[in-house]
Amino acid sequence: MIIFIPKTTWTWINAISAKKWNVHIKKAKEARRKYREDADSTEWTTSNICVSADLQKVIMLPRIDTFKQVLFTQRIIAFNESFVGVGKNQKSVGPAAVIWHEALAGRKKEEICSVLHKYLLSQRDVLTIKIWLDNC
Repeated sequence: MIIFIPKTTWTWINAISAKKWNVHIKKAKEARRKYREDADSTEWTTSNICVSADLQKVIMLPRIDTFKQVLFTQRIIAFNESFVGVGKNQKSVGPAAVIWHEALAGRKKEEICSVLHKYLLSQRDVLTIKIWLDNC
């Protein structure tokens, strides 16, 4: 079954898509500007920190270089959420990584929230934490 869509409808759809794209770009530029402000800020101390969180690429363990061995080796998937200080004044915070494998949990929203909770518990002496997240 073929559905005919008039050309004017395509023009309207493209106009809506362009409008959404422009709004998206505007929001992205504003977020980037605020991120840079936080990175350049001198207000961050050991009790007031700003970090960027990112779910890293999936790690297949064990890492094997030869192709033939890969075909016959059982592997496990490991996940890695990293928390890295933002800006020049974040040397006192230091990077942190939460690592788990597929037998413990996956990467659904519940698991990611529990990773965030674990990180917040590790920063119990900090009064204020600002966390920048990407789209994941």
